[in-house]
This record gives sequence, C-alpha cells and structure tokens, in this order.
Amino acid sequence: MKIESENEISSTVNEERKQETDYLYRKFVEKHFQDLIHKRAKEIAKERLRHDLCQLIKGLIESNLLNKGLEETIMIVYELSQDELNKIKDHFQNDVIENEYPSE
Repeated sequence: MKIESENEISSTVNEERKQETDYLYRKFVEKHFQDLIHKRAKEIAKERLRHDLCQLIKGLIESNLLNKGLEETIMIVYELSQDELNKIKDHFQNDVIENEYPSE
C-alpha cells in the first residue's frame, strides 16, 4: 500500500514537472520567435526607409533642388554621415548623367 502511494506521488510530481517544463519551453519558443519577428520588422522598416530616402534624393537631384541646406536637413533627419549621403548622391548623379548622356 505504501509503495503504491509513493509511486502515485512520484508519478504526480513527474507529471507536474513535465507540464512545467513544457510550459517553460513554449514560453521560451514564443519569446524567441517574437524577438525574431521584431528584429525582422526593424530590418524591413530600415530597408523601406532607405528606399524612400534614395527616392527623395533622386527626385531632388533630377529636379536640381538639392542644396546644402536640404543636405544638412536630410543628414539630421535620417541620421546620415556626410559620407553616407555622398555615396547615395554619387550613385544617383552618375545614373542621371548616364541617362542624359548615354555612352555609345
């Protein structure tokens, strides 16, 4: 009788531990995937922002409206260094020149 009671207690304790372990594992996996989703969402937002910034600079270059004041504002708003802004500008200025005067 006593052995059966101990076995039942042991079985109950093991089942509770298993349930607790399963619960903690599910919480861990859920948190991990939430972190991955959040990280990917930030990457996508950054890519979209970069694309929008490039389109803005391209439009300003094509319409000859890009000046030092706008460049400084863009650098502040988009948290760009002068080098980063220059790389974007160079890319589009070369593209605009190539479109206006295609090489033969």
